Amino acid sequence: MRVACEGLKRVVVATPGASGWGPLSSTACPVGDDPLPFTLQVDSEPGDEQLAVVLSQDELDLETLRKAIAETRRSADVWVLSYVMPKETENR
Repeated sequence: MRVACEGLKRVVVATPGASGWGPLSSTACPVGDDPLPFTLQVDSEPGDEQLAVVLSQDELDLETLRKAIAETRRSADVWVLSYVMPKETENR
């Protein structure tokens, strides 16, 4: 995955877990066309896969990250994009 940070300095890729959203990757915004440094592995559990990409001016603590994702915040210093990847199931 590649992002255009448009002046923001940090990027976090987060996924939901048992205790709430947490970072899978947190890094400075990549330069040029470099991909983000994370691997997403689809599991066999039921339910869609979810992913949030959070661009920010400063590094976010866990509570601020979770609140921004919950609000799908889009401001001058934090921008959240959420993705849902549906899983297809086979009927056997």
